[in-house]
Amino acid sequence: MTCICAPASTVSTLRRLTILALLLLGASEAALACTLFAAHGSRVAGGGTLIVKVRDWTPGDRQVLERVTPPLGYVYYALVTEGEDPGVKAGINERGLVVESATASSIPKPERQEPGYTKGLLRKLLAKCATVDEVVAKSALFRGPRFLLVADATKVACIEVGPRGRVRVEVTRDGVTAHTNHYLAGALTGANQKDPGASSLSRFNRIQELLESKAPHTLDGFLAFSRDRHAGPDLSIFRTGLKPTGTRTMSVWAVRLKPGGGADIIVRLLNAGEPEQTLHRDFADLFGKASVK
Repeated sequence: MTCICAPASTVSTLRRLTILALLLLGASEAALACTLFAAHGSRVAGGGTLIVKVRDWTPGDRQVLERVTPPLGYVYYALVTEGEDPGVKAGINERGLVVESATASSIPKPERQEPGYTKGLLRKLLAKCATVDEVVAKSALFRGPRFLLVADATKVACIEVGPRGRVRVEVTRDGVTAHTNHYLAGALTGANQKDPGASSLSRFNRIQELLESKAPHTLDGFLAFSRDRHAGPDLSIFRTGLKPTGTRTMSVWAVRLKPGGGADIIVRLLNAGEPEQTLHRDFADLFGKASVK
């Protein structure tokens, strides 16, 4: 859940940083890894929004899909993990809002769990918010370092949550954006207590390169990006892992939000010891309505 909402103009600088990191840090990195990316407007074939999360973790983790009807709030459909790191990792609700998260792994875990840390943040946002603007307005909930990529059919917002409730929001209309697992934006770069890992830098650089390689983008094209193995088993967007118990890609969550309402949802599950699954869901089938405008 590569998280700096950096524009494509930063690619050349980040490429130099990537090369330096690879030389200094090698290919090892903790399991806390995700690649988030999105496109909106004229950068999407037919308009609307495309948004994807590629989730990396260790094979002991297991993921399921849940349709949740909260006592109060909106019905939502979510990618949920069981085991070492339980909770919602991505979801879409009946109003057509998509929320994804990524770990701020450049901050040690004990410090990410700071006083006032908001547990179940994605569940709260999916149940209570109908639009990107409503998510941004919930800044009081943004406690505990992490990254969010949120989207509706009109815009995308990348939210970097830093220590002590410091927040940076970048809204994208008619463009592309991406994030991995370290702070790269403005004053929050000082929140990186550890050097960004080689994988986080490599994945960020590569997804920016792909986002600028062709346009307009399609859902099939974004799914192809999620399968990219350009940098090998541990540094690519799709990670197979050098070690049997090491970090690898465990799931892909992809959504096309249509400009007139409705959505296509595709989820790829790669749970260890189970057959790989690719599940296609239509907005109307999930929520009993053809569209939300």
